[in-house]
Amino acid sequence: MGHKLSWFCALGLLSACGCRPGGPYAPELLALTPRDLRGSPAPDPSQDQKQALIQAVRRALVAKRAPRPARVAALAPQLAGRQCRAHVTVADRGVVLAQGTSRFLPLPEAFAEAIHATLRAIAPKRPSLSGRWECLSIECELTGPAEQVPLAGTGRLPFEHYFEPGIHGYGLLSRLHWWEVRPSQAISIGWGSLRQPTLPVMVELLDLDARTGGAPDSARAYRFRSTHWWQRAVEAPTVQLVRGLVPVYVEDVDPELLDGMIERVGDYLMDRQQMVGLFTYEYLVGPDEYADHNNWVRQAGATWSLARYAAYTGFGDALEAWQRANSVWIRSTTPLAGVVGAGFIDTEDGSNKLGITALVLLALADGPRPEEYAAERDLLVTAILSIQQDDGQLLPNFPPAEPTGSQYYYPGEALLALAREYQLTQDQRIAHAFAKAHPYYVSFFEANPAPAFVPWQVQAHALMHALTGRQEYADFAFRMSDWLARKQIDREHTLWPDLIGGFASQRPGFASISTASYLEGFADALELARRVGDTRRAERYEHVIRSAARFVLQLIVKPEEAYFHARPAQSHWGVRSFLTDTRLRIDHVQHALIALMKTRKVLFGEPQPF
Repeated sequence: MGHKLSWFCALGLLSACGCRPGGPYAPELLALTPRDLRGSPAPDPSQDQKQALIQAVRRALVAKRAPRPARVAALAPQLAGRQCRAHVTVADRGVVLAQGTSRFLPLPEAFAEAIHATLRAIAPKRPSLSGRWECLSIECELTGPAEQVPLAGTGRLPFEHYFEPGIHGYGLLSRLHWWEVRPSQAISIGWGSLRQPTLPVMVELLDLDARTGGAPDSARAYRFRSTHWWQRAVEAPTVQLVRGLVPVYVEDVDPELLDGMIERVGDYLMDRQQMVGLFTYEYLVGPDEYADHNNWVRQAGATWSLARYAAYTGFGDALEAWQRANSVWIRSTTPLAGVVGAGFIDTEDGSNKLGITALVLLALADGPRPEEYAAERDLLVTAILSIQQDDGQLLPNFPPAEPTGSQYYYPGEALLALAREYQLTQDQRIAHAFAKAHPYYVSFFEANPAPAFVPWQVQAHALMHALTGRQEYADFAFRMSDWLARKQIDREHTLWPDLIGGFASQRPGFASISTASYLEGFADALELARRVGDTRRAERYEHVIRSAARFVLQLIVKPEEAYFHARPAQSHWGVRSFLTDTRLRIDHVQHALIALMKTRKVLFGEPQPF
């Protein structure tokens, strides 16, 4: 594993600097009421100053001597009076070799002290590092004053609302013991996956009661912000990270960026394919390990995205990878009892989920050569049609499995697969089944509006409108899209620019990879609006798509963000679930890849041949 937590005893820390609580260094631990949800910022050197400070660390490592504070002050003169704690980390391919931390001091003294502490920590390892200093990564972080956060029931907001994951560090003070987790550490050790740690969770993770013998309710919680930057190697650029990320701006969304990201994410998808044809399901960046669980629906979805990628690019290796995945699903096709000419995808868990069969049908239909799989597609179509009920709904599971799934996902996936098949074959059974399903799902949405329901149904209804001209299909697609558009985060509704464009579909102020799925639906809604001449909706949807694409691009792991990655090749161009999460799942790649390909087409036209 990469970064480790550093534990600090506040009493020992203050004693070491010759002062007591309440002395000159106490502002770090003052009981401040946060002025706003942002918190007090840390000192932020310019880009040139960050580069100079990194170079100072590298020179010190070679010379075995820390610079004098006056020398550091000359590197960032306008910040010489700002107080902070400085943290320096030296790592080799994501494995921490040494860390140095300072007291709360003016920046020049703090940075010099952190370098000195780093030199002491790395001294025993020097013999094994001879000739390799230029290859080591250097990471710097400046932390600002710590503000006490009101505990549950004492503040105007719930406790967890004072912490923005990846922006704020976490501090706990109990019986004069001080524990802290910096924002960069919280991400690298997996705290970012918690979304919003509560005080009991923080106490449990820090093992506070066992370490201090104190009761958890004796703890006082603090938060602080930091400025974080790093350099991978001596010739690499110095990169500032915000929430562990390189910011992406809406102005960056252009054909060149989209084409590059589509190709890299597509390559990542193919690299995750195993010899058997399916994909490694989830990679955990912090522990540097692959999860041992699986999800058949998401495997089928990944196959569909590979089919679209192969058709989109024309790459021969993508075609071969798609065909290899198809062979797995074709071997898993099982006759549906009691229905002539019908087959569904039977998986090891026996769940027989409609979504698996629907996504496999999409993978066969959307690939470069759908005609080669005509017989297999017809089996799946017949099976899906056979489980439609008299009221129009589609059962979420094939018999003999019990119908345990919901109506939010799988029926929408199935209707999209049927619509795509109707586009290829003009099979009138599909037109009849879709018309029968439409009123049921309109009523279902009116009674149970949910973001998860929308993108699949929008894509299905927009396509069937294009094929049949039925106005009610367009009306429903617009109604769902307009409703969902109101959940997109814009500049006026967030303090954090990296959330702009995401959809707060689960709770206010939080956006995730679900945004990519919604983006898929909005791309089709935009084409529908253009087709019917609805210019106002088209303009609105274009804005939604551009902003959502920015957020999806932000979720993609870039080489510049791999400050703690032990094996960057396993993570570069993977896709996070949300901004601070380091779990890279294959369905994140599926949705991001399809969403970006659709964005490229609807905003900038078809790309040149790859």
